[in-house]
Amino acid sequence: MEAYFVMLWGLLKNGLAVLTLLTILDFVFGVLVALFIKKDFKWEYLSHFLTSDVLPIFTWVGAVLISTIPAELIPSGVLPIISGTIYAFVFIQIFASIMSSFAEIGVLSKPLNKFGFGE
Repeated sequence: MEAYFVMLWGLLKNGLAVLTLLTILDFVFGVLVALFIKKDFKWEYLSHFLTSDVLPIFTWVGAVLISTIPAELIPSGVLPIISGTIYAFVFIQIFASIMSSFAEIGVLSKPLNKFGFGE
C-alpha cells in the first residue's frame, strides 16, 4: 500500500507544484486588479476564485486517482479518464485568468487583446 502512495505522489507532485504556483499568481494578480485597477474588491469574489482555480485542481487529482485503478478492477466498456487532458485544461484556464489580469493591468495589453484577453 505504501508503494501505491509513493507512486501516486510521484504522479502528482510536479503538476501540483505548477498548478499551485499558477493559482497563487492568479490570486495575487486578481486581488491587485480588483483593488487598484477596477477599485471593486469584494470578499465574495474569493468564492469565485475557489470554484474557478481550486476546484478544477481537485478534479485533476481525482482523474489521476481514477487512472491509477488497476485494469482488472475497471468494468468492461468503461473508458478511463485521461488525466493529462484534464491537467492541460486546468493549466490553460488558470493561465488565461492570469493573462486577463495582465491585460487589465496594462502589461502586454496590445498582444493580449489580439488573443481576446482583457477585452
